[in-house]
Amino acid sequence: MWAAGCVTSVASFRLCHSLAEIGYTSFFSVARALGSWRRLVELDQMGRVKRQILGMVTQAVVNDMPDLYEGRSGRSCMRQLLDFYKFATDHTASRHDFWSFYAHLQEAAGDDSGALDSRLRQNRALQARLWDENDPEIFSEYLQDLLECLDIIDSTLDDPATKDASKAQVQPFVYLARDAAKRLAAKLEVTVQEPPWKPAVAKLQSMASKADGRLAKLER
Repeated sequence: MWAAGCVTSVASFRLCHSLAEIGYTSFFSVARALGSWRRLVELDQMGRVKRQILGMVTQAVVNDMPDLYEGRSGRSCMRQLLDFYKFATDHTASRHDFWSFYAHLQEAAGDDSGALDSRLRQNRALQARLWDENDPEIFSEYLQDLLECLDIIDSTLDDPATKDASKAQVQPFVYLARDAAKRLAAKLEVTVQEPPWKPAVAKLQSMASKADGRLAKLER
């Protein structure tokens, strides 16, 4: 118990220290900063809403990190953060990290249906960026994010706890998986040197085949 408490305290310290470095001296300040982030979204300045900071705050809320400010824990800001992501994604569908963090938060709040919808939207936002990306390193990063997103959706569609509620998303997932597999295979064909992401082609093709089988069973 003592060791676990030390780990939690260290995690809390690291989060607060990281936030302090960018001007947020406490989690209470972060809660107030959500209003500033909303304003940046309104002004189409989403690039100033940093992925790293959003990720740390989201994780603190999901894990209900204790003692962040005057005894308050992370979950005390759950509703405020959910509202921010709803607002942000209503204003732009292009930030795949918004959709990813939103889905993570929705899962923690018990909204499995909403989380699945957000994952599908995250996937679309990623694919909109991925295929036009010319920088090999950035392409690989986007592709890794895409694979992780598809894996989560695939697992959700197979999970007995969410399987029935997610039937409406089976067909959209088939289209996404097929398209990703087809486009990555086409990119591989015109690549001169063997890329490090080559194994992802077979992985996507396998996932697309599994998605087809899932849809076929549903339509029987």
